[in-house]
Amino acid sequence: MAKVSIKDVAARAGVSFQTVGKVLNGKGAVSAETRQRILRAAEELGYVRNTLARGLRSRRTLMLGVLTVQFAHQAPGEYLVGIQREARRHDLSVLVTSAANDAEDAEHNYRTLVEQRVDGLIVNAPSLEADRRFAELLAGGPPTVTLHELWGNPTSRVTGSGQTGSLPVDHLVRLGHRRVAMIGGIPEGRLTILRREAYRRVLAERGVELDAALEDYGGWHVAGGAAAMARILDRRPETTAVYVQNDQMAIGALRTLHDRGVSVPRDFSLIGCDDLPLSAYTVPSLSTVRIPFVEIGEAAVRTVLAHIDDPDLAPGGTMLPVDLVIRESTGPAPATRRPRRETDA
Repeated sequence: MAKVSIKDVAARAGVSFQTVGKVLNGKGAVSAETRQRILRAAEELGYVRNTLARGLRSRRTLMLGVLTVQFAHQAPGEYLVGIQREARRHDLSVLVTSAANDAEDAEHNYRTLVEQRVDGLIVNAPSLEADRRFAELLAGGPPTVTLHELWGNPTSRVTGSGQTGSLPVDHLVRLGHRRVAMIGGIPEGRLTILRREAYRRVLAERGVELDAALEDYGGWHVAGGAAAMARILDRRPETTAVYVQNDQMAIGALRTLHDRGVSVPRDFSLIGCDDLPLSAYTVPSLSTVRIPFVEIGEAAVRTVLAHIDDPDLAPGGTMLPVDLVIRESTGPAPATRRPRRETDA
């Protein structure tokens, strides 16, 4: 079967091949009716764009690179859905590489992407946020956008807003909780620090006494969250609520509470952060903060394309709003509940 050309599409649509080129390349002013007629003709004929030829004309590979760590976690996959969706809108390919948490592996994968001559990079490597060498490496390469903070912030960033720490803690305090614990990720990590600072700030503003024994860390993992919750309960058994910095650790903490016979939310409230799909199906369902991972991925593509089109564009930061999601795992502090009567049974 002969290959369908742009002239074949033009003949079917009754327009010039120049007009077809404008529509397929997303350039130039063409009426909506003509555009739809051209796209319909291309689909009917089975026209496939010659990406290589288009790349040669634009001197680009029409390919974006994505470097992520710990791909087994939910968030990188959600980011990638948005990245690929937006890349398709611009007729771009996406090359993905996953690295371990160490800088050496991340640097190796970064160089592999650069060798493939990607037009731009999107990086999700929060474990390397304080790594100066890695930040300087990114600064010297193709246009790059990160989904987290970097040492010196040499590239543009697209993240969720800073309310991921304040919203859940404020929610717990408004419910009457005064013994509010926190389970963070990695103590020295930038994201952990930012959320910890928000936790402490909200408690102080609400007149709640800070207690270092109520703070612990679970390394962002389910098992780590379970262990951290156990340590907090051992140190401060009078605790009535906990803010957990991601949903995976929150699920682990929920298991510890269950194993110890603590009723959630009757005796204890727990809130996470991320709003993973699984969080709506735990028992009880998990209150959390929704981070728009897919939308962040889409925005990251638009941002890196802006830097590709304008190499002199200064790095900047974009924050997308987050939302509090109230489910079954949070409720009034035990002392503030209406006393149970026999008639309530």
